[in-house]
Amino acid sequence: EEGVGLFRFAFAGTLITQSGVEAQRVLETFYLERPDPYSKSGQSTPAAADRMLTMIAQARPDLRPELAARYGLNEKSIEQAIPPYFLGGYAFAYEDSGYYGYGDLGQNHTWIYLEGDLKPGSEFELQLFPGIIEDLWLRGRVWSVGNRTIGGRTYRNVLEYMYVLDFGEVYFRTAYGTSEGPFYPYYYGYSLFVPELGPVAGVERRVIVPDANLQDGVPSMVEYVLDLVGVTESE
Repeated sequence: EEGVGLFRFAFAGTLITQSGVEAQRVLETFYLERPDPYSKSGQSTPAAADRMLTMIAQARPDLRPELAARYGLNEKSIEQAIPPYFLGGYAFAYEDSGYYGYGDLGQNHTWIYLEGDLKPGSEFELQLFPGIIEDLWLRGRVWSVGNRTIGGRTYRNVLEYMYVLDFGEVYFRTAYGTSEGPFYPYYYGYSLFVPELGPVAGVERRVIVPDANLQDGVPSMVEYVLDLVGVTESE
C-alpha cells in the first residue's frame, strides 16, 4: 500500500506537554493526493500520546484490550494513524546530547531524531514507554555523511540516519481461533538531514501482523518516500 501527497514540517512556537515538558512545537501535515486506506487527506498530526499509542496498537493487536482500558484507544483511531513517524511532529527539543521528542505520558524522551557525535557508525538505543510495552525499542545509527542531490539541488554533508522500531515478539489468535506466531512487527527506514536546514528526505517501511481479521483494513506492509520540494525561509 502507498500514499502519494505533500508532507509539511514546520516549527510554530512553543508548547507544554500534558506531562509538563516545555518544548518547541512542530506542526506536521500530510496532504494525500492518492489516499491510502487509513489516512485522511489534509489531516494534521494527532497528539503525541495518541500517535504513539496508535502505532503500538497497529503493531501489537494483542495489547489492544489493555490500551483501550487504560487510554480509551478505539478501533477507529487505530485505523486513522497518520504517517510518517520518523519525522513526526508535536514536541521537539534540542539538548546538549542531541535532538529529541517528548510526549504526554511522561517526562522522558519519547523519540530521538539525532544523538551523539553524528559520525558514521555511531548508534543509540532507547526503550519507549516501558509502562505500556516492555519490548518496544527505538534504535538508530549514522549510516553515512556526504553530498546528496535532492529535489534537483545538491547539499553538502548530508547526514543519513537509519532507524528501526522493534515491537518485540507477538503471539495471537485469529478470529477463527487458530494460533499464529511468533511474529516480529517492526518499522524501519532512514531520514536525511542537511546542516542548518533540517530534514530533506526519508523512507519509512512498516511490517506488522499480516492478518486482515486483526487489522480491520490496516495494511500489513506500507512504504512512504519523502523528498524535499521546497523550503519556506523564516522571516
